[in-house]
Amino acid sequence: MDHYSRKMHKFFSLLDADGDSVLTFADFTAAAGRAAAAFGWSPTSEQSIAIRQSYATLWQEVYAPMDLDGDAGLDFHEYLTAHRKTILGLPDGYQRVQPVAQAFLQLADTDGDGVVSRAEYVATMNSAFGLPEEDGQEAFDQLDTTGAGALSFGEVHRAVEGYFCSEDPEAYGSALLGRI
Repeated sequence: MDHYSRKMHKFFSLLDADGDSVLTFADFTAAAGRAAAAFGWSPTSEQSIAIRQSYATLWQEVYAPMDLDGDAGLDFHEYLTAHRKTILGLPDGYQRVQPVAQAFLQLADTDGDGVVSRAEYVATMNSAFGLPEEDGQEAFDQLDTTGAGALSFGEVHRAVEGYFCSEDPEAYGSALLGRI
């Protein structure tokens, strides 16, 4: 499996909340619920409603259209094929995955200071995607190239773009989720 396929498989596996090897809307609903619970938000809070809406939009606008056989789910082959056709290397490819970065930033900047600290990054990647803490720490180390201890929103967008839109293992963002 090439580097891009391995990156996509890791993200696919993290999104597959029930572990059935098929991504469905229910996986996205579960991820939103995990994130809200991890941040201590009640199910009826403004934050909880907003994150559920972000994940619903992410499913509807980015992932549901990738469903090649119309079964309301994505197996890894569909997911990878769709990413290669609609995102990888295309001039507008990043616009299709930008909601991933937006959802992450909405969750991660818990103190509203306009940057994502190491603690915010690790906690958010763990709660939103189930990324193990060790992988989150490693990913942050790779992304914080200036040693500032925080990532700007621009850096997060650039990292998500490098992860989803590039086959280059050395691209900034290739380590968005830690080791592949």
